[in-house]
Amino acid sequence: MCEQFAIGYVEEQARYLNIPSDHPLHLGYTMAPLLDQADCWLFVENDVPWIPASGAPLESAFIAQAGADPAFLNYPMRSHRCDLAIRSGPTALFSALAEALDQRRHLIDPSRRERVAARAEDLRRRAADARRSALVGSGPITVEFLSAVLGSVLHEDCVLFNEHWGVRQMFAPTRPGSYFYLPATGGLGWALPAAIGAKVEAPDRTMVAAIGDGTYMFSNPVACHHASHKHGLPVLTVVANNSRWDAVNWTSRLVYPNGHASGRDWMEISDLRPSPAYEKLPSASDGLGLLVTERSELEGALRQALLSVEQERRHALLNVIWK
Repeated sequence: MCEQFAIGYVEEQARYLNIPSDHPLHLGYTMAPLLDQADCWLFVENDVPWIPASGAPLESAFIAQAGADPAFLNYPMRSHRCDLAIRSGPTALFSALAEALDQRRHLIDPSRRERVAARAEDLRRRAADARRSALVGSGPITVEFLSAVLGSVLHEDCVLFNEHWGVRQMFAPTRPGSYFYLPATGGLGWALPAAIGAKVEAPDRTMVAAIGDGTYMFSNPVACHHASHKHGLPVLTVVANNSRWDAVNWTSRLVYPNGHASGRDWMEISDLRPSPAYEKLPSASDGLGLLVTERSELEGALRQALLSVEQERRHALLNVIWK
């Protein structure tokens, strides 16, 4: 539908690869910069279509919300405005919308595709600059650097299961079914068992779980490594280890910027120090474990781990210490 009617596509924390990252109408990975540019919005099965603190649609914009319950009547409070509520499943909705747009094709501004494509190209250029910038420099490993290196090492047969930390702009998958983000039905610790399960269905593809140290604990790693070895389902696990539950830190400061956590590097409730030697756990089930503490070590370690998974058929884990 985007291709037929010159509709730009933007994704924020998308759970799947819906449109190839290099598509000429792909408008990036954050909606906020576009909120003040569109005069019509259709939100489908979206209970929080925008967060006012980060931006909101123009007051003059027409807002339509669609879904099985577009008003989310079971929520005790919800204040996102709506000019038109459409009760419909997504498949039926988009089929009807495509038909209606086709009947109005002659009304579409012929310069629209060129304008949207130019904006998309500018965003891709900025994303490429951000990847290059993340790869240079010195100092401690950052999550941007880790994401950029991982993105540069992964190939088209890899499937990435991203549990929170992977910076989406640093990955550019184009093949359907090559990217998955934490689903609404999942909890913390989802990525590693999901990667093992996916390996059952696609044994010829390389499954990569990008997971934090806290969520690695939640995944029941001993059981996961045992199952991976027992059933011949080698996967690569990349643990971004900062010795804390960072989601707890971040959300606490977001909601209570002047609260107990403000001005502290660490919160008692999320402090995981001293950090376990996670790289030693895979060896208990004949896997490869590597510790990475320096930028210069990361790419070589990733390639060694991929070699273990793809050629030696051994599951592998990288314990990457970042700040």
